[in-house]
Amino acid sequence: MLRIHQIKMEIEHSDREIEIQLRKRLGMGASEPLSWRIARESLDLRKGQPARVVYSIDLFAGDREPKLLKKLGKDAERLEAANQTHSTESGPKGNVLQFPPVVIGFGPAGMFAAERLSRHGYTPVIIERGSRVEKRVEDIETFWSTGVLNPESNVQFGEGGAGTFSDGKLTSRSKDPRGQQVLDLLAELGAPEDIRYRQKPHIGTDVLRHVVKAMRLRIEAQGGQFLFDTKVCLIKRLPDGLFELELSNGMKMKSDVVVLAVGHSARDTFAMLHGQGVELRQKPFAVGVRIEHQQSEINLQQYSEHLEALEKRYGASEYKLTATTSGGRGVYTFCMCPGGEVVAASSEPGGVVTNGMSRRARDMENANSALLVSVTPEDFNSKHLLSGIEFQRALEAAAYELGGRTYGAPYMTVGEFLGHRPFNASDETGKIKPTYRPHPVKADFRTAMPPFLLEALQDGLTQMGQKMKAFADGDGILTAFETRSSSPVRILRDENTFESISHPGLYPCGEGAGYAGGITSSAIDGIRVAEHILTRGRPELQASWD
Repeated sequence: MLRIHQIKMEIEHSDREIEIQLRKRLGMGASEPLSWRIARESLDLRKGQPARVVYSIDLFAGDREPKLLKKLGKDAERLEAANQTHSTESGPKGNVLQFPPVVIGFGPAGMFAAERLSRHGYTPVIIERGSRVEKRVEDIETFWSTGVLNPESNVQFGEGGAGTFSDGKLTSRSKDPRGQQVLDLLAELGAPEDIRYRQKPHIGTDVLRHVVKAMRLRIEAQGGQFLFDTKVCLIKRLPDGLFELELSNGMKMKSDVVVLAVGHSARDTFAMLHGQGVELRQKPFAVGVRIEHQQSEINLQQYSEHLEALEKRYGASEYKLTATTSGGRGVYTFCMCPGGEVVAASSEPGGVVTNGMSRRARDMENANSALLVSVTPEDFNSKHLLSGIEFQRALEAAAYELGGRTYGAPYMTVGEFLGHRPFNASDETGKIKPTYRPHPVKADFRTAMPPFLLEALQDGLTQMGQKMKAFADGDGILTAFETRSSSPVRILRDENTFESISHPGLYPCGEGAGYAGGITSSAIDGIRVAEHILTRGRPELQASWD
C-alpha cells in the first residue's frame, strides 16, 4: 500500500476526476485496474494561488511499488510507515491482574481506554459520575429551558464527556498514528465517513450522542461493565499495592490498576486526590468569553470569491485567530462552532459557564467561538494547588450575579466592550442576536473582570479585527464567561509508564489530568494508557469486582 500526496483538484470536481488525475500522476492507463481511497482532504486558499482541494490517496500498488516510490519521490510513502502503531501484546503469563481494571470517567480518554482494554479481554469496570447519554440529554435540555441545574448530569458530567455537547471537532496537532485509529473507530460506530479524511473533521453534537451510545454498547459486548450516576468519593492505595475505591452508592471495590480519565471540571475529585497525597501541580489554562457573529459574514470573508462553491462543498466556514498583547500575553480563539449556538455549561450551583455547540448541519444563523486569554499561576498570586479553580469560580459566580441568579448569562456588544459606544442595558442589539440558553441578560461584565483579563481581551480582539474585519464587528456579541477550556491542574505521571509518580498503578490521562486538549488528543492518550496496562499482566483468572 502507498500513500500518494499532493493530488490537486479544482473546488468543484467529482471522484471520477480525482481518479483521472491520480492515473495521470501514476502514469497508468484508463483500463489498468486501480484500487484507491481518500486518506486526507484539505483546502488550499493561499493568496496569489488558484484555489484547490488537495488530496492524499491510499492505493494498492503491488509490484509497482518500487517504481512508483522512485517516480513520485517525496509525494509518496509506504502506508505501513504512515500507520505504524504501538504493540498491544498482553503481558507475561506469570503476571496476572487480580481484579479487572477500573476506568473512572467516560469522556474520550476513558472511552478509548476502556474500548482498547475490553477488546483484549480485560473486562474493565467503567465508573461515570454522570448519566447515560439518553438521560443526560433530557437533563441538559431541562437546564437550558428552565434553568434547573443537575450538578451531576450536565454539559460537563455524563456519558461522552463535555465534548458530546459541543461541536464534535476532531482536529488534533498530534502526528500520532493512533489518531487515525480514533477516527476510523468513530466512523465505524456511526460518525460520518468524511471524518476519516477531512482536514477539519467534525461530527456534530446531534450525531455524536448516538456514536457515544454505540461505543458503550461495543464495550459492553466486549465484556466491559458500567456504573453510571456513581461518583468515586475516595481512592486509597493499600499497602499491598492494590487500590480501594469508595463509591457514592456505598460500594467499595479493589483494583490493581485505575485509569483516571476525569474531565477538567472534576474539581471535587482533584481535591480528594490532593488529600490522598497524589502528586498534582498547578498548570496554565485560559479563560475568556464567547463571541458571536453572523455566519454569513464569516463565510463571505473566509471564502471570498469562492463563496458559492465552498459553501456548497463545505458548508459553514471556520476560523482560527491568535494575538499577542503588548505585555506578551496570548489571546486566541478556541472551540469555534460554525452555524451554532452558545449554551450554559455549568456544573456547580451558583456559577455561570458558557460553551459553544454545533449540530452536524451547522446551519444556524450565528457562528461562535471562545475568545480566551492565557492564565498562569502567577496571575492569581497563590501557590495553593487549587487556587486556579477558585479563580475560575470567582468569574463564574460574578456572571451568575450579573445574569440575575437564574443561570442567565451576561452579554454585551463588541462595540460596547471595546468602548467604541457607551454601554446601555436597555439598548437592543443590532443585526446579531445572542443565542445563549437558558437566556441572555444585557449587562456590563467588564467590572467583574480582573484588569489583566479585560485589557488582554480588548487588545487581542482589536488585533484580530485587523486580521479579519468581520471579527471586530461592533454588533458582535460577547457572552461571559468561558472558564472550562482546560484543566487548571496536572496530575503528574511518569511519561514512560503513564503512571502517577506518587501512586504507581494509577493512570492519569486525558484533558482533566492535563495531558490533552480535545476529543482526539484525549482519545489518543487513553489508548496509550491502555496499551501500557496490556503489558502489565494478563486478564486470565481475574477475580470478580463484585
